[in-house]
Amino acid sequence: MVNTGKPSTGCHMCRKRRIKCDEGRPGCMRCQKSKRACPGYRDPLQLRLSGGAKSAKKQRYGCTEGYDSPDIFSRVFLPAEVSPISNQENVINSINGFLKDMNRFCKPNLTFPLTPPVEERATCFFFANHVLLPKQETHGRGHIDWAIHFGRLEKVNSPFQLALSAASLACYGARSKTKSLLPKAHHQYIKSLKGINAALLDHEAAMDDSILASILLLVSFEQVTLFEMSLNGWCSHIEGAVALVKYRGEESFDTPTGRNLFNSVRELMTIHYMAMAKPIEPSVDWLYHIPANDLERKYAMLNLRLVDLRAENNNVTIQVPRTANSTVRVVELLKKAKTLEKEYREWYNTLPSSSDSAMAWVDNENIDGKLATSMTHPGRVDRYEELGVAYIYNVARSSQILIWSVILRCVAWLSNPADYRISTEYRDASRICRELIQDIVSSIPFFFLYDQDENMPVEDMIRSSCENLALKGASATFLMWPLYVAGASDFATKSQRIFTRGKLAFIAESVGISQATLMLQISLPHPSAFIAQDRGDLPRFSTPPRGTPPRDTPPRGTPTRGTPTRGTPPNLSALTKLSLTDLQE
Repeated sequence: MVNTGKPSTGCHMCRKRRIKCDEGRPGCMRCQKSKRACPGYRDPLQLRLSGGAKSAKKQRYGCTEGYDSPDIFSRVFLPAEVSPISNQENVINSINGFLKDMNRFCKPNLTFPLTPPVEERATCFFFANHVLLPKQETHGRGHIDWAIHFGRLEKVNSPFQLALSAASLACYGARSKTKSLLPKAHHQYIKSLKGINAALLDHEAAMDDSILASILLLVSFEQVTLFEMSLNGWCSHIEGAVALVKYRGEESFDTPTGRNLFNSVRELMTIHYMAMAKPIEPSVDWLYHIPANDLERKYAMLNLRLVDLRAENNNVTIQVPRTANSTVRVVELLKKAKTLEKEYREWYNTLPSSSDSAMAWVDNENIDGKLATSMTHPGRVDRYEELGVAYIYNVARSSQILIWSVILRCVAWLSNPADYRISTEYRDASRICRELIQDIVSSIPFFFLYDQDENMPVEDMIRSSCENLALKGASATFLMWPLYVAGASDFATKSQRIFTRGKLAFIAESVGISQATLMLQISLPHPSAFIAQDRGDLPRFSTPPRGTPPRDTPPRGTPTRGTPTRGTPPNLSALTKLSLTDLQE
């Protein structure tokens, strides 16, 4: 039941902490006792206008019956064109027109509920929380920002609009813990899959950017829902997007929106293949649209090389007989890994100072008992120019940690049965990886504080619990992979491991992204677990933890009869058949 009583007159901090405020002036005593700076109170005039009992509001507006005007809602809440930058004059004109309609329709004994349908609320929530627009032209990185372009062009029942509806309802239902929305989200998901399958049978329709955008939205849907706690659907849609890019050819993405989609597929593919130790699809030039002198080209190239390095690592060191040929291969792999690690450090040093992190706060408060729920880990807190820059830094740090895992696996293989932990490489890995993990941990508060209430002092926000802040879906998506890599590393301290796993648990429970739950379940310490596997001390992970596809078998629904080539219709319908069957069951 909605609370229509008197609104709270307490200070902002007490209202956020959900405690009773003594309303002392100029600052309340509760904030002073907790050593917090009182942020002040709300405007009394605003409280009088927004508060009041239900009967008083009826008397104020003179309305008692229902009211429904789709035209007004379409003018105010559903503009015909969505633009990343709102035009102030258009907004003012819309509001003026809305007020005129209110005066015309609001007659005595007439009420009008201003609650839009749940589908519209879900879409607004998705754009506000999961869509990120880059702030800088050079190094800025958005997240699903191409959805704005297609959202205003596609028809209501197009595959893109259905995929957008499915992703929006899933994200909104998971965040608000409204399970009743999930069946409707799955229904829209099935309709979108059918539309995508129909479009892929037509060459001209398959070349449309909106079809690829629809597949990427289904990736977001799978990330949130994670049907049967399995990565199969998520992996299948990424494989489908890669197959469609290969079918179309990189030259077909020459428009700004097309390049944005192409880069999104490359980023998803890189993380997916890196996690699965699967080699990159060689027939596509994944650096096609990045200028040669762009720093992001080097960043993308290094990550793609790491993907191939990890795939080669599994083929070279996993219980391979010790022969002269295999020893040469391991030595060559070790040289490649050391060269790649050096190039990562050189790339990091070439970054402009404006993109570098800066220390914003040093938190020395003893929070050992609250590490899982605290927003900060004892130590420094870093800030960045924008969210996309922080994400690039953390992915690069995660990649360097994984490179050192490859290096140590090679050293352990060559020194077997001696203890690899007495080697020079292990000493260097311990020092460098601890610094990288600390950098990742120090960046986490920035993701939580991004786009938060500016009236609250930074010190209070940093020292508060995660539950007091609403982490955006884009920020949570950017955080998951670095949290997973840092928390599972052998070089993470016990407190850092508790802290990173606590953040993954928060993303799963509060943000509603189920993939974070799976990351907590399948986390394996690296490189120690893989070194034990290479030496035969542990069985090969041929049957991975629940929810992970086997390494030597394709993901669920992946085409097995050949690989689609450019000019041949991609066999993407197979990527959706099992998903449709599972959902209908």
